[in-house]
Order: sequence, then C-alpha cells, then structure tokens
Amino acid sequence: MRLISRVTGILLHPAAEWQAVEPEPGHVEALLPYALTLALIPAATTFVSMSVIGVEMWGGGASRLGAVDGFLCAAFTYVLTLALIYISAAVQNALARTFDGEKNFDQALKLAVYSNAPYCVASALTIMPMLGFAGILGLLYGVYLNRLGSPVLMKVPQERSLIYAAAVFIIVFLIGLPLGMLQMLFLP
Repeated sequence: MRLISRVTGILLHPAAEWQAVEPEPGHVEALLPYALTLALIPAATTFVSMSVIGVEMWGGGASRLGAVDGFLCAAFTYVLTLALIYISAAVQNALARTFDGEKNFDQALKLAVYSNAPYCVASALTIMPMLGFAGILGLLYGVYLNRLGSPVLMKVPQERSLIYAAAVFIIVFLIGLPLGMLQMLFLP
C-alpha cells in the first residue's frame, strides 16, 4: 500500500509529496523495493507488446516475438529502467553544485526514483498503439517532477531548477538512447 500511496502522491500532489520524501532515508536499500516494483511495469508492457499483441514493423505488417525472445526483451527493459534510474541519480548528484545545489547521492537517488514514476505508470498505456505517446508524456511529467523536487532534495535554487531538470534529462537521454537501441539485438 505504501507504494500505491507514494505513486499517487507524487503524480497528483507532487509539491506536498516532495516535502514528505525529503526527510526519508534515501539509501539504495530503502528505495530498491519501490524501484524494482515500478520497473516491472515497462518490462511487462514490453513482453505483452512484443509477444502477445505484436509490434508493427517498419516495412509494414506486424510481428510477434516468441515467448523466450519477448522475455529477453522484457528482462532487458527491466535492467535498463533500473540502470537509467541509477545513472540519473549519478548525473543529478554530479550536476548539483553546477546549479548551486548540494551534492547528496541519497537525495539524488530519491529524486531519480520518484521522478521516474510517471514514465513507468504511463508505459502501461503504451500497449495500445494509439496510446504510444503516453510514454513520452510520462517522461515529460518526470522532468516536471524533477524540477519541483530538485529545490527540495538537491537544494537547487528554484530559479535554476528547470534548467537543472532539463540538463539531467538531456544527459540521461543521450546515455540511455544507445543503451536502449541494444534491445534491437534481441529482435529476430
């Protein structure tokens, strides 16, 4: 139940939720159950999309992967989601002083994990091709959450928080894009 209330709070009342998150422990062991559970959503979506429903191919038509290939894609998505959360925390921590904030990896990890919630939740909607844009909206809402949370958790001044959130997003995107493309290796 704690997971559901945290996700609901961060999605619907982010300013208040960041205040509640700030004093909580931010070490990996405290956040791991939350991150592991949320990362299951895009992984499950990947499996269902690729092995049950099928995906449209560039040349036209649809293709479905076998269960083993679909599972490998889902496992890759799961690991990639968790890796990008950790990379995001490292980038946020590294950039904090550049934006007049405070370096604190535990706080950066909380910011990365909780800012990732909209993407994970929205990824469930991407099963339906007409809602494929939901993942992008989830990412953008995550940037907004990061902007709201960075002054609270990383002590980035309010007037610099948008640039900080955008810089973190761009760096993580540039790291994650080639990593995500590795998933193509699993496709027949």
